[in-house]
Order: sequence, then structure tokens, then C-alpha cells
Amino acid sequence: MSISPNFLNNLKTNEGYRNDVYRDSEGFLTAGVGHKLTDEELSLYKEGDIIDDKLISQWLDQDATKAYTAATQQANQLGQGGDSNFVDALGEVNFQLGTNWYQDHQNTWGLMLQGNFNGAATEAADSAWNDQTPVRVQ
Repeated sequence: MSISPNFLNNLKTNEGYRNDVYRDSEGFLTAGVGHKLTDEELSLYKEGDIIDDKLISQWLDQDATKAYTAATQQANQLGQGGDSNFVDALGEVNFQLGTNWYQDHQNTWGLMLQGNFNGAATEAADSAWNDQTPVRVQ
């Protein structure tokens, strides 16, 4: 599966790029393009460490592929698999919230399954996710 260049560009724009390990808005150690450090990585890096650009690129490729693959599957389940803009946007949701986001946002997902995307957008706007990153939710 090839990842949409638009999706990757949006990720880079919306997530930003940092080559140092920092705490994100939720307090998780993060680096690169919004890469939340895994337990194994946490044993290797501490806040303030500088990360090699090549490793950041590998992380982005892995994280983006995982998010985009999940988004494609979810879009197909919603009957929207042919809409590349929908898949790209859903890919960003999966990247930011994780590929199981729909388990934490069951009301939003339920409305999407019903085809009520306006209702789903309203539901997402009434969430902690919107409090943390309102521009992304919009």
C-alpha cells in the first residue's frame, strides 16, 4: 500500500518536527514527527536527547504506515474507501489518537457507522481531544 503524499505532508505540518525528545501536551516523551516513544525507546532516550534524522525518518515511515493502513480499513468499513481526502483525514486521527481511537470515541465511531458524519463531527468537537488540539479536530 502506498501512503498518500498529501497525508504525509499534512502530518509533517500538523505534528511539526523536532529532533529532540520532549514532552507532548499529554506529558508523553515524544520526538520527530509526533512519535511517542515506546517502552523500549524510553529505556534508550531521555528528555532533551537529540535523535538522528535517519531514525526520525524510520519512525515516521513506520508510524505513518500504521496509521494510514488503519485509516484505509476504517474508511472501507464506512463505505468511504474511494475518498482519498477522507482516508487522509482519518489517517491523521489514527496517527494522533492511535489505531484503536474508535474504542475510546465510541459515540463518534457509532455515528460514523450510521453515515452521520455531521453528528460525528459534533461529537468529536465535544471531547477531550478537542480541548487538547481544537484545530486538528476541526
